Amino acid sequence: MSDYLAMAPRHDSSTSAAPLYWKLAAQRQKAVDRLQESKEIADIIQGALSYLDKREAIENIARVRASEFAVGANMAKEFAVIVADDLIGLGGLETLIRDESIYNITIKWFEGEDAQIGLHRIGGDTKERFNYPLALNLSTLREGIIGNKAIRFSGQPVNWTYASPHVTLYLPTHKIRIAANMLHDNKSIIVSVRMNRTGQPDLDEIYETGMIPSRGMYNFLKVMLASRANFLVVGSVGSGKTTLLRSLLHSVDYHDYLYVVEDSPELDLDTRSDKHDMILPLVPTKERDMASLIRDSQRFMADRIIIGEALDDSIIDWFTVANVTGGSGMTLHAEEPGSIFRRVKNMCGAKLSEREVYERLAESVDIILFVRRRYDRSPERQIENIWTLTRQIGADGKPIYAELWGYNPLTHKVEWKSLIPDQLQDKFASTGVRLALNDLDAEFISLPGRPLDPLLKGILSHSPSPPPVVSEAPETESSDLDDDISPSDETGKEDLLKQLFGSSMKGIFNGG
Repeated sequence: MSDYLAMAPRHDSSTSAAPLYWKLAAQRQKAVDRLQESKEIADIIQGALSYLDKREAIENIARVRASEFAVGANMAKEFAVIVADDLIGLGGLETLIRDESIYNITIKWFEGEDAQIGLHRIGGDTKERFNYPLALNLSTLREGIIGNKAIRFSGQPVNWTYASPHVTLYLPTHKIRIAANMLHDNKSIIVSVRMNRTGQPDLDEIYETGMIPSRGMYNFLKVMLASRANFLVVGSVGSGKTTLLRSLLHSVDYHDYLYVVEDSPELDLDTRSDKHDMILPLVPTKERDMASLIRDSQRFMADRIIIGEALDDSIIDWFTVANVTGGSGMTLHAEEPGSIFRRVKNMCGAKLSEREVYERLAESVDIILFVRRRYDRSPERQIENIWTLTRQIGADGKPIYAELWGYNPLTHKVEWKSLIPDQLQDKFASTGVRLALNDLDAEFISLPGRPLDPLLKGILSHSPSPPPVVSEAPETESSDLDDDISPSDETGKEDLLKQLFGSSMKGIFNGG
């Protein structure tokens, strides 16, 4: 078998060094034209070999015949690979996909013009642009993606439709999953291609990568799942929202029935059936939109309702079913933690008043996880903020929340705020644990007389903290509380503080 997987020809925008696919355009074109007419190649393509074996056979032929196309022996091996890309793969797109430094490709190609390509690289904050052709012609690229040439040869189904213009490619030649969203007609094509590593990580695996910055946060997420708290995973494009949601769902109880609705399939939870008893993945269509699919979830007796990414007012229906099921979650696009509430309001504002939106949010969501990508650290992607909503609405109509973890720009670290709301303690108590006072990181101790949830084995502290001291909120914080908490006329400030802070609380809550 060839070792072309290890090859990664790169386009360096600073030196304009084009990969061989474009450097050898004339030789490649000549070879493809001649080999396509060959009965030997036709028999290989139409034969019963596996896709990988077909590629190997085609590469062997192209390598042996490289001199016929004015290609020297020192480049014959690489030349054979790119010829096979055209004959049985995705053409020049495969050259880019093989480059492990690239995670996103944008293509705009109009008939009679060169393809316009933009690349995002890992560790870079700018998009490279160039206009090399990605295939023999526009129709060939369209067929490669829609017809899914490489997948068809490997026996996998094609899932692209005009009603749902995306396709997920699981190429046997690459160690990544490729999600392509495409709009096209006879004379143009626009494609967004995102590459993600294959494999379905759970919390243990992403904790090892550093995406979860502390052991206390890891334990907190385990308890969040075990307690069936509803959660949002929020962040900007490329921050790791889908990766985090996937890892969370791969860490729930095996017997949980997951009902997953995604406008663009990315979670692919059904590829790890050993993690779940049953999963129903669904993609909206013109006949059954996302809101309808979410409402239908209750008929299937789902344990957790998952939205791959909230994009419209179907989130209103999720609020309703999440209250019934518990343990449900979704991702939401927001650039900053402070814009979360505004983002939800903008999605739902056509159907609900601002106050109704915030009331639904406060009633339905227990925990919000904010992930961010920063290029000046390793790992780049990390959970930076965790909030818990208090079920209370301030005088300004926005939910009141407590920030449990937050990013400190001075230390460049994610810091535990040592906030322990009684409402959260009550939620976690069902799992047999409670948060203990600890200024350094989240710490859990067992609750006497309550069994420990099996999912939480190993998270308890070896030396449990002493029980919290009952005390009133310190008066020195009153000026801050005046700014951050605006109790309604029906609830006095003192009563609200007791209700929110409880006996084990220290710190300050924030208005939305």
